Amino acid sequence: MRMFNRSKTTSTARLVFDRFKGEISTDILGSLNNTIQSTFSKNKADYWQGTKSLRNFKKDIPIPLPVNCIS
Repeated sequence: MRMFNRSKTTSTARLVFDRFKGEISTDILGSLNNTIQSTFSKNKADYWQGTKSLRNFKKDIPIPLPVNCIS
């Protein structure tokens, strides 16, 4: 698959931006990508050991807003 030719951050950003481009502000999409990356990095060891499953992002979770969007 072509997405694996990119870095981890670029791959997740591309997936997020392709899915939500035009629907959600790019600042919010960038913040969402950072949240996904951060959560994955914190739990990576548990994922590999099988003690934790990937997080489920439901429709009712708060939207991560970057500081510059809050005014």
